[in-house]
Amino acid sequence: MKQLNFQTIAKAVLMTLVLGSPALMSAQIFPIGTITSNSTPHAYPNPFTTQLSVEVPNPGTALCRIYLVRSNGVIAQSETVPYAQIMTINTSTLNDGTYVLQVYDEFMEPLWTKKVVKVRASLRH
Repeated sequence: MKQLNFQTIAKAVLMTLVLGSPALMSAQIFPIGTITSNSTPHAYPNPFTTQLSVEVPNPGTALCRIYLVRSNGVIAQSETVPYAQIMTINTSTLNDGTYVLQVYDEFMEPLWTKKVVKVRASLRH
């Protein structure tokens, strides 16, 4: 049996955080019996300028953790917000570029991952 070391585990976790697993790209995690009006997660507008709205079906927790991660794996922005059907975060301090949006519940269970793009307001159509 192959023994895993810290470096191997850390690399696997980082790759999952940066790239997301295929299952996380479209995963929907709900407590049993949850009924939502919209069961598909959304992030809009995409591309975004100074705000990004995130709509995630009810995860059954009070808080959500929202991360915007650069392509090099560095967390550019993180927010812990009370769960609402639509959560809007201020992205005005972010540089233009491609980010991986990651949404977790308050226990750091992954809810959703999506690639999003930040552009200057004047470039948005």
